[in-house]
Amino acid sequence: MVALERGGVLPYMPFTCYTTLSPARDGATMCRKDWTQYGNECFYYNTNSLSVSDAQAYCETQGGNLASIISSGARDTIRNMISTTAHIGKQ
Repeated sequence: MVALERGGVLPYMPFTCYTTLSPARDGATMCRKDWTQYGNECFYYNTNSLSVSDAQAYCETQGGNLASIISSGARDTIRNMISTTAHIGKQ
């Protein structure tokens, strides 16, 4: 796991979760409340400071994983969400 910008891995910091779109009751797809959509992906920035393993465990309870930067669009989406260094998953 790595920190997004501004330095290396810190032991406890905010983090960003990732999951794919969930089907809605009407058949449309949408992100869960408080998650940000980019394409068919959903991102959630959590301001609680957790270790990498605790952040991953939290993301799993939300049906996702730590966010990974796999495109410039995903990177820009995450950058726009966070206000400080955050845990993300490796690409």
